[in-house]
Amino acid sequence: MLERCSLAKVASSECDFCRRILQEESARLRELVKQMQSAGFLEWMKSQLGLCLDHAHELERCAPLKRRPVILEIVERSRCQLKLELGAFLEQVARGNHAGGGILGRAAEFLVSHRGL
Repeated sequence: MLERCSLAKVASSECDFCRRILQEESARLRELVKQMQSAGFLEWMKSQLGLCLDHAHELERCAPLKRRPVILEIVERSRCQLKLELGAFLEQVARGNHAGGGILGRAAEFLVSHRGL
């Protein structure tokens, strides 16, 4: 199963630095999949972990079938958080308070914060 945990997003013509980063990312992904066997780690994932969609898809592809629902839970939690934050911002704008930028800016901030950039 862990053989599938290899990120192949860099073409052979890409730079060696990019290739090395992806190798490291693949190794860390395999480590996370192994740690998913621990109940404590799963609890931490459920309560604390944020995942971008790219990594959620990679993790889901590599994780054992019985652990995949946890990944879907995390993605759904992120969707709900975004929906709540954007809803609160829309209410703020409806009351005439336009501080903090536009709705697209807020969505972008949320998505970037969950990507870890």
